[in-house]
Amino acid sequence: MTSFVWQIVGMVLLFGTVWLGNFLWRHRLGHRPSRVEALAAFVLLGTLAGGFWGAFAWWQNLPYAFSWPLPGLAARMLAAAGWSFALASALALWRPYPTHLRLVLLMLWVYLAPLTAAILTQHLDRFDFTREVTVAFFIIVVLLLVTSSFSLLALPRQDLGTEEPPNSLSSWALGLIGAVAGLWAVTLFLKPDGPWPLIWPWPGDALTTRLIASMFLTIAVGAIAARPDQQLGRTVFWTTITYGVGVVIAGVAHVMTAEPSPMGYSDVTWPKSYMTVWGVLGAIAAVALVGSWRSGVGNPRQRSRDV
Repeated sequence: MTSFVWQIVGMVLLFGTVWLGNFLWRHRLGHRPSRVEALAAFVLLGTLAGGFWGAFAWWQNLPYAFSWPLPGLAARMLAAAGWSFALASALALWRPYPTHLRLVLLMLWVYLAPLTAAILTQHLDRFDFTREVTVAFFIIVVLLLVTSSFSLLALPRQDLGTEEPPNSLSSWALGLIGAVAGLWAVTLFLKPDGPWPLIWPWPGDALTTRLIASMFLTIAVGAIAARPDQQLGRTVFWTTITYGVGVVIAGVAHVMTAEPSPMGYSDVTWPKSYMTVWGVLGAIAAVALVGSWRSGVGNPRQRSRDV
């Protein structure tokens, strides 16, 4: 099928997912939503649908799927980020109390804002504004930044009587995930072209490096923000597990299918550091997630809120 046909199919899937998600969210909410709740849900539904369905095109690195040419490994890691955001958004909409919505909205804002600032100040020359996907990219980014910012400002910062203090394992895991992902993110953002391929696999492509760093920073900030509440921690754990598994599979696919090219790498090697670190962080998140479920056994309110 042509790219135009695929775009039509994508639009149908996108709007269908948003419609179904809105129906389920309103059913779960149990009361008439306020305007800010409706706006927050709209942002997360768009993130869920766009991240989930867009990831299939990013994984295949289709030429019309993104605004600038991506090396194969980065395209697949972007797809893993899309599926991770889709799951986080779904979890927040399934249990749509304000701090849960705020957590995922904050993660979305952190993903977009630093990257957008870097694009506007340093990387605009990488974009071809005659392409439809480029125009759509900037429209979507601006809409998501504006709506997520307003929602974060308007949503309540606390939930009365719903806090669930994390156990020690969850606190330790969130702290470790936040520290490792945050340190790596800041390193890649501030110095996107470093000397070691283990850390910088895309030499000469600072924009792609910062795109990948955005997801690292997202998970780091999410882990820090989730530390006061066990339920929020579970959402971050699920996000980390999904991204960790995605990065490992992306690394395998990279070696199996990639060829050396000027964009990204001079030879095809295993992205060992990325696969190892995110595989380990995903495993730690899985252990902490199981521990958080067990710590909730026996408390009816905790069981009703477990994910």
